[in-house]
Amino acid sequence: MSNSTVRTKKTKIMAGGKETPRQKMIGMMYLVLTALLALNVSKEIIEAFVAIDNNVQEANQAVRKKGNFSFESLKEIVEDKTDYNRAITAKEWYEIAQKIRQLTDENVRYIDELKIELLEVCGEDLSKVVTNKQSIPMQIDLAEVVAKDQYDDPMRILIGKETDLKNPTGKGMEVWKRRIEFRNKITELLGNYKSPDGKIHYKFDANNPTQRAQCNPEDSTIIRQLFEQLTKKEYRKLHDMDNVHWVGATFDHAPIVAAIAQLSSVQTELLNAEAEALAHIRSKVGGGEYSFNKIMALAYGNQYVNPGDSIKMEVLMAAFDSHKTPIVTYVHPYSGEKITLTSKQYKEGKGMFTFKPNKSGKDTLKGTISIQNKNGQWKNEEWYMPFTVGSPAGAISQPEFQVLYRDYDNQLIGAVSGYPNYKLIAKSNVTLTQTSKGYIARPSSGQLAEIAIVGVTEDGTTTQIGSYNYKIRKLPKPLVFLGGIENGSTVTKQVIAAQRKIFTRYDESIPLTATFTPVTYRVSVSSYPREIPGTGDVLNQDALRIINQARSGDRVTINVEYREPSGRIKKVNAFFTIQ
Repeated sequence: MSNSTVRTKKTKIMAGGKETPRQKMIGMMYLVLTALLALNVSKEIIEAFVAIDNNVQEANQAVRKKGNFSFESLKEIVEDKTDYNRAITAKEWYEIAQKIRQLTDENVRYIDELKIELLEVCGEDLSKVVTNKQSIPMQIDLAEVVAKDQYDDPMRILIGKETDLKNPTGKGMEVWKRRIEFRNKITELLGNYKSPDGKIHYKFDANNPTQRAQCNPEDSTIIRQLFEQLTKKEYRKLHDMDNVHWVGATFDHAPIVAAIAQLSSVQTELLNAEAEALAHIRSKVGGGEYSFNKIMALAYGNQYVNPGDSIKMEVLMAAFDSHKTPIVTYVHPYSGEKITLTSKQYKEGKGMFTFKPNKSGKDTLKGTISIQNKNGQWKNEEWYMPFTVGSPAGAISQPEFQVLYRDYDNQLIGAVSGYPNYKLIAKSNVTLTQTSKGYIARPSSGQLAEIAIVGVTEDGTTTQIGSYNYKIRKLPKPLVFLGGIENGSTVTKQVIAAQRKIFTRYDESIPLTATFTPVTYRVSVSSYPREIPGTGDVLNQDALRIINQARSGDRVTINVEYREPSGRIKKVNAFFTIQ
């Protein structure tokens, strides 16, 4: 059972069931304070990962179609009996394309199998989550995942032990190694071949810098781009820890939906590399004689935006010919106006335009793309792309409970909708330290602290979402417990002797996790003339002796000096009445 599941069950027990009115009130206070400290993070962030993975999967299918077009186009040229010489050239490149396709499928399938393993280990029903296992990549619906916040098993499988962030031992390392091998093999496949006349053998050895320059200059740009795209920094700083491996930084405390979304993004890198490599191979065969019976219109754009943002579109015909510019139109979803792009809005066979929605909710951009065939006839295809404009979010809070305690690690977690990440910024009277689970707030002087939350885009641009004031208060004093005996209880001498250990802690009415350590104590009995001193957290024999001599109705007082989390020594006392 995951930590998050345990917390959920604890919350349910405290918030409901057969409880006294006081317990219900305490449970409600616990829920409210927890919600305020978490800033409503769990559901929003988890659901954001579901939406992100949906978008990534849709993009992966589109990129796969792009690669399929180049691959099938090569195959058609190989099988074309009307142009023998071109078919021979195409066959040599088609064999390389087949190796690239096999290489991509093996690595994408490996990640799919890893996703299945994560889902099975977390007890998910694959018949509901996996919607199409045969497609490459397979299609899944993370909305059907029950334990979306489960992270213990994903971390164990992908990283290994929680302490393995610097040197992971889990299957995430196999993903890392396969990415490197994929990068090396795909660039070597593009760079190692003989010239058409057989006189030159171009070479590209990913592990040998001296041979990298021996590739065909016509291939150097695409090879360099793919090599750089597939190269990531292996070690980085994570919070306050140096030299954390990419696997550890990527999957540290990542819930299953986040881990799967990260794996989908790795598949995106592989599929993009394959599509670019196959398109480059297709271009080397030459000619603009495409088969128009399999033309497909492709549209790309960011499908989720915040209010005021723009949707940037790229629309192209898969049967791209550098000598023929397509004609792209789109229908304005609000006015219904049909708009045709101008000549300045085309580049490398793509029609590009920007559309700025002004309504929240889901809608669709659609239009047509047309291109001439070799006989001068226009071939038309429709395209469409759904998009979503986020709505402003609202929340209700209780300002009385927005409190930061001095000399205490106040844990804060933020959440923003419509952004892949967020930051908390200290505005006044507080310092913030980022951790793997959120932020630690330590207030300073003054009565109020101000903290701002900002949304962070993928390119690092920040937008302030809101600013919040917190009251600064001293850490509440703990209560003294003798074993399980509460302050003010009436008990027998035998019970006191049996539960002689002193505890200084909060009861269930205060949902803080501060640790207090008893240092010294003094015990007195109302019928005994002097106090008995002691050190540590266990009553000594002298203290037990005077308690044993006490009469019914006598009051036993324990004055305790304890150490706060800050290291300061403070005092608190408790009393018990002898039955």
